[in-house]
Amino acid sequence: MLSPEVLSVLKQSVPVLEEKGEEITTTFYSILFERNPELKNLFNLANQRNGNQAKALAGAIFAYANLAEHPEQLMPMVNRIAHKHASLNILPEHYPLVGEALLLALSQELGLPLTHSLIQSWGEAYGSLAEVFINHEENIYQENANQKGGWRDFRRFTIDKIVPETDEIKSFYLVPADGSGLALFKAGQYVGVKLDIPGHPYQEIRQYSLSDRPGQAYYRITVKAEPGKPEGMVSNHLHNQLNVGDSLMISAPAGDFILPKEPQRDVVLVSAGVGITPMMSMLKDQLHKQSEISTTFIHCAQSKEKHSLQQDIKDLQATHDFRYFTAYMDDHSGDHQGFLDQAAMDKFLTNGSNNNADYYFCGPFPFMVALRELLLERGVKEQQLHYEVFGPTLSLAA
Repeated sequence: MLSPEVLSVLKQSVPVLEEKGEEITTTFYSILFERNPELKNLFNLANQRNGNQAKALAGAIFAYANLAEHPEQLMPMVNRIAHKHASLNILPEHYPLVGEALLLALSQELGLPLTHSLIQSWGEAYGSLAEVFINHEENIYQENANQKGGWRDFRRFTIDKIVPETDEIKSFYLVPADGSGLALFKAGQYVGVKLDIPGHPYQEIRQYSLSDRPGQAYYRITVKAEPGKPEGMVSNHLHNQLNVGDSLMISAPAGDFILPKEPQRDVVLVSAGVGITPMMSMLKDQLHKQSEISTTFIHCAQSKEKHSLQQDIKDLQATHDFRYFTAYMDDHSGDHQGFLDQAAMDKFLTNGSNNNADYYFCGPFPFMVALRELLLERGVKEQQLHYEVFGPTLSLAA
């Protein structure tokens, strides 16, 4: 528990952090990688180049400064970040390296000596927060390792099958290289994929949602290629360089964007583009339960040709009862053309505004921001909204 004096200093530092937060975090990453270049494999360097990582860290720092005296309100943020850390195999020994770089960045950008009370207070606060993360992540690691077929760290998998879904999306079916059992996961979770890419001195790790339901003899990831884009390095390598029989390293499933074991309200799943991947896992899992809960699935894509996993939908429609709608930007073959609007939602959702439902959604960031606002305008409560954000950002709220 932090002392009242430290909490007071954290509160007082919020205005200056809001003013210089991105500069501080940019300097932090520069110091961290200069002193510890081996840590570059734990960060998506594309997010470093476009500034997203710095913005996300700054936002987390602001949240901590504002809520440090109410640690229970920090737990949703801690839980989501801890799961991301687990997919990267972040270890306790990494935290002192990060803390040292953060304090040096604060000192440099604020023009204060390391002995200043503000820097010392942040050192104490960081130590307390690091302990929370270390304990939370250890619980995740132990839960993953102790279940049947589970493991800790990374495990070698073999590509058993590759299925083209569209001209830019492929599904990769992955099985354990040692032929042993495979741990269950929760619908909506992701895995970290670690690759050695020629020409890159450090291994690259990216998270991909598991796109099939739990309980299969394989894990499936469905990946969109990003030709010509540095941020698509790992996805492009999967598409262009790896074949059936090749192997790759996979972390145990992680993530807190999950479908409840027994939903208490109707379930509405909404996806756009490759954001369909966790939603397909949720849809299959929910229908497999054969519960009395009403399920609606809405998918948005550029066109029917760009709509991935269509065969999965056809197979489910042949055996299960659920409401299914599509919205395409470029053609009239879907149930709606253009962006989702209130008229489309009136048509897609039952029971008026359908406030007696939980909404799960995933897709490009602007899509999710717009959908959140659309649902809030309909009177849906914030606690009924659940979403997965790809990349470092944790919130859709402005």
